[in-house]
Amino acid sequence: MYLRARYYLPGLGVFPSLDPVEEGNRYGYVGGDVVNRVDPSGMIGERPERWDGCRDQHLICSSLPTNECRACCAEKSRGVLGREGLARQLYSCMASCPPEPLIYRGPSGYLEGWSRIVAVAGMALLVEGAETVFNFKTFQMMRFEFRGTADIDVLWGITGTIYTGFIDGFKDNPNTPDDYTQFIDQYRGLSFSSNVGFSLPVPLSPATGKATFHNADNTLSGHTLYNAITVGRTPPILDVGFNGQVTYAPRSTRKSYIHQCKIDESELFYDVLHGGLGDLTVTSMSLPMLLFYRRQAAFDGGEAAHIHNLLC
Repeated sequence: MYLRARYYLPGLGVFPSLDPVEEGNRYGYVGGDVVNRVDPSGMIGERPERWDGCRDQHLICSSLPTNECRACCAEKSRGVLGREGLARQLYSCMASCPPEPLIYRGPSGYLEGWSRIVAVAGMALLVEGAETVFNFKTFQMMRFEFRGTADIDVLWGITGTIYTGFIDGFKDNPNTPDDYTQFIDQYRGLSFSSNVGFSLPVPLSPATGKATFHNADNTLSGHTLYNAITVGRTPPILDVGFNGQVTYAPRSTRKSYIHQCKIDESELFYDVLHGGLGDLTVTSMSLPMLLFYRRQAAFDGGEAAHIHNLLC
């Protein structure tokens, strides 16, 4: 079938060719399936009774921002493995819908960075640092610098921290299920709504914690668990900060691993494995932690890229 200078496969519900026009998806109102979704409103499928009890499934590439990759995702608002498109083929050859998505289910991203906090009498006078973020859904690497203050903190003195962690994802709508979370390219410009960390009161000690983020109008929220090596003195065992305002300013470094709708797996693996702290002096105590998390993140990112390439 030939629609708008593009071939369309009704059996799969996909466009196998690229969209020649740079614009929005005009078939979004029917989920990109202009033949099998016969309801004009796009709310009811051809045979809705077939989908009772089935979960929506998503592809990583459904969140790719560039037009060149729309064809991989059949131009669907929720990816290929939803209630339309490729799921129809899967359903026809299986007795029931698969209980779990047949896709990568690992972290949405990986981050590492350093920070310095200068605090007096429980008030953080200065918070600054740099951070590198690898996004395993848009397959981008971004570096940020941040600087700000915190309203309340039980910290005294000067503390320098090297930290690393895996990102579970950000939700752009608090009412959507967790399955729909995705790492959004709005990581910069966020604020700490809370930050809870535990460390030992010694000059050089391991630390762990959880940071929660939100933007100004609370339409975007997320969190990350982190592990860190604290350099300096942190007298209290519990370090709690609330309502800290931290503004992220993107550095000039912004790298994409997407080339002709394919992910350069080896390049992504190499970059994650070697981290993004730059010329930061890494202490001998923090080095094993960094190597461990970098290696795990490199395999996670490589697996996500490999599955994306197979599906696209």
